[in-house]
Amino acid sequence: MTDSKLTTLTEKKVPAFLVVGISGYVTMLLNQNFINSYRKVTNGGKSTAAEKLKNLFPNANIMSQDAYFMDPEDERLRLLPQLNGHENWESLDAIEMDRLLQDVDKWMTDAMSSKQVGTVPLLIIEGFLIFNHCVLANLFHRKYFIQIDRSTCINRRRFRTYNPPDEPGYFEEVVWPMYLKNKAELSAQHDIVYLDGTKSPDDIVSQIAEDIRWFTDSGCPLVDPISVPCLLSGLDVSH
Repeated sequence: MTDSKLTTLTEKKVPAFLVVGISGYVTMLLNQNFINSYRKVTNGGKSTAAEKLKNLFPNANIMSQDAYFMDPEDERLRLLPQLNGHENWESLDAIEMDRLLQDVDKWMTDAMSSKQVGTVPLLIIEGFLIFNHCVLANLFHRKYFIQIDRSTCINRRRFRTYNPPDEPGYFEEVVWPMYLKNKAELSAQHDIVYLDGTKSPDDIVSQIAEDIRWFTDSGCPLVDPISVPCLLSGLDVSH
């Protein structure tokens, strides 16, 4: 599905809550001014897409996958001997997905018991691997993947500060190959809406917001989450 065909109608009713995922090289695109300490996002920028969406949907909550990165000293991290033992941060192995899933489950439980009238509780989950975890991928009602080319990825990555810093060659040997690999694993998920990452953040937010409004407005139908087989290459669902 392309960004020119955002909305698909079905004969489904609006559920008790709505879970939306925004993926791709998303944090680079949507929040270019933050400092990334221990690979966990600190929102130094004031105009991220998630913040703008929350302003548009006051009933929304936001979870960032980056907040669940392991500490650099964690012994579970996979090291790259060809890069002086630098950690591989582009894999699900570097993220505490079980903790993220627990938080999502708690939010959904609370949303189900919500007494709000006339509004649909909205959870926005952002992260570059949220659709690569088959358990989490099955929880989304709407999925958006912001795709960019290699040169754009390099340029936007320069805005980030890492602790620990990248080893020379990390982008060429790990970041971009893993981006392509992780994206290829999503080919069976036909419910993902692919957006053009070269557009301005405001344009992208506008597209996503318009789509969400279509489904949350009174009487609008909604696509239920579809089952994503846990057959992704090299994916351990215990992560």
